[in-house]
Amino acid sequence: MIACISALAAATALAATETLYDAQSGSLPEAQGWTYLTLPAVPDSIDTFAKLDTTSSAFVRGGWTRIASPALARADRIQLDFELRVVAESHSSTNRAGFSVILLDHDKRGIELGFWTDHVWAQSDVPLFIHAEDKAFATTTAMAAYSLIIAGNTYTLSADGAPLLSGPVRDYTAFSGNFDVYETPDFLFFGDDTTSGSASMLLKSVHLTGGVVPKGPPPTLAAGHLGAAVQLRWAMVAGGPTWTLESTPDPVNGPWTVDGAPRGAEPGTGGGTILAQPDSSADRKFYRLR
Repeated sequence: MIACISALAAATALAATETLYDAQSGSLPEAQGWTYLTLPAVPDSIDTFAKLDTTSSAFVRGGWTRIASPALARADRIQLDFELRVVAESHSSTNRAGFSVILLDHDKRGIELGFWTDHVWAQSDVPLFIHAEDKAFATTTAMAAYSLIIAGNTYTLSADGAPLLSGPVRDYTAFSGNFDVYETPDFLFFGDDTTSGSASMLLKSVHLTGGVVPKGPPPTLAAGHLGAAVQLRWAMVAGGPTWTLESTPDPVNGPWTVDGAPRGAEPGTGGGTILAQPDSSADRKFYRLR
């Protein structure tokens, strides 16, 4: 096998605040990088604010979704600021909400928040999707400025500068039903994701601060031989980012596929050299770090 080596640093930007949606532009979220889906189809609209309304039937589900880029890392702190007002909401189960916000980081850990007219609360993961942390809050009175922060294994939520909720980051990947968004890294959702509730809401803005922040330049990927196998090496710095080895037979057209688990500095080593022995079944492969 011929080893063709290249190194790619795809996440080199410093964490900065990015405007993901601004209603003052006069356009809907889907015109600003979001995807809008409902089942059955119900249109969203915009006047002063973007409006989502699933109150025509409890069986209507839908909302705005987006994949954050660069990748989100809880260790580097993620902050999601959004302004919204719940106009109306109903639910047939105390474990469901007609309007929800989901924020998941790159390892698919995060939090789902449920919004009622008079409470904001979090979904648990053990047991799955049970009413957890809760705070009385009037969501319909006015447009509120929420700030959701995920740092390490903890989330906090405030509204108009006042603390509302805090608790552990959740892992919802045990869910295996239809529309399993909980397997999606770097995932954001604003909408109605249940047939046990419905809501009407107005969205003014969404801002995101976060992302993988490499510490220092990207490592150099080098190749050598270990017997008949090709051995790849790259030096890692303790506290630096995690890098994923990817390979492809065609570096122009791809596709690039993950070749082994993501790797950072080995625990307790203070950094050092990480080795990977790639699959030698192909005649030729190109490798890169992402």
